[in-house]
Amino acid sequence: QLSLLLKRMKIKRWLVISDLQIPFHHEHAVKNVIKLARREKFDEVLCVGDEIDFQTISRWAEKTPLAYQQTLDDDRTATQEILWALTEHSREAHIIRSNHTDRLYSTLLKAPGLIGLPELQYPKFMDFASMGIDYYKTAYEFHPGWVLAHGDEGNMSQHAGITALNL
Repeated sequence: QLSLLLKRMKIKRWLVISDLQIPFHHEHAVKNVIKLARREKFDEVLCVGDEIDFQTISRWAEKTPLAYQQTLDDDRTATQEILWALTEHSREAHIIRSNHTDRLYSTLLKAPGLIGLPELQYPKFMDFASMGIDYYKTAYEFHPGWVLAHGDEGNMSQHAGITALNL
């Protein structure tokens, strides 16, 4: 009954996901959110970034054994599988850039000849197109007056809600 009422009222339902930071995600919590996504079939899934951690190419990994771990493809595959499970039953899916996903570009800056390779552009690297996920480099207005942003795009405030309000 409720779903029929919602369709008649043209109410949109969004599932907002933030900071999965795969492979450091909480597996049990993510499984529960996937169950929710499958059951509720949200109109749109919005990912606020940091879906993958990119820990091996972070500045914290430089000159440490972590930088030599070859887990990037496994981490990407795990991220793709989780994102697919979260978005497969929605009509639309959107992801915004974030500081962790910027790590790929930051790493490429150290070898600028690689920057222009299309397969190393983040959306292509993650193969979002095949999953039907739209990627945004800047804030995305998903509904009039409602903006999806990671939060590191502007000045951070110590006061609750002010960073978001300023964005």
